[in-house]
Amino acid sequence: MINKNGLTAEQSKMKEKLLDIAIEVFIEFGFQHTGMLDISKRAGIAVGSIYTYFQSKNDLILEAINKITKTILYEIQLRVKYETNPYKQINTFIDVNFEIMSKRRDWATIMIFEIYVVPRRLLYNPQISNFSRYVEYIKSIFDEGVEQKIFKPANTYVLTLHLLGSFDYMVRKWILDDFSYDLDQFKQQLKDTFFNGIIVK
Repeated sequence: MINKNGLTAEQSKMKEKLLDIAIEVFIEFGFQHTGMLDISKRAGIAVGSIYTYFQSKNDLILEAINKITKTILYEIQLRVKYETNPYKQINTFIDVNFEIMSKRRDWATIMIFEIYVVPRRLLYNPQISNFSRYVEYIKSIFDEGVEQKIFKPANTYVLTLHLLGSFDYMVRKWILDDFSYDLDQFKQQLKDTFFNGIIVK
């Protein structure tokens, strides 16, 4: 059976396998020092076979980021399905991000160190990038919070960048410190610092 992407079940499994291997190799050598040949050798296939699934190295890293952000978004939306309070929705967003990054250190490394190699025209294109949808989803929660007067009037895009930047810094430091402590300990600190500045009292 062919899926919506034009792949058989066996091909879909191979694509996922290649994606996981690419993440391993990107982390080991860095995106700039990794070639398609390195990935094909690790996978045990001819380098030309990779191009059946991915057009380029940029396509591969974008697919990796898409996989990660799709997983995060799905989990958040699942938990807030019946929640209409933007404050609680942002709380859930923070919880899920900390949980997934703590469990998947490989994903954390890709999201913090390798995301910047993706051209912005790809990363912020909502037609092909889940990261773009991820950013817009957070912004939409802030928009709703401002409209409901739960959050102070503010540029919600700036709020989104501020939240993501704070999270990025905490995870980056955790990675550079060789995962030597529990990342979760900073979750409440981030919430307290962030919400103290935007909540209407």
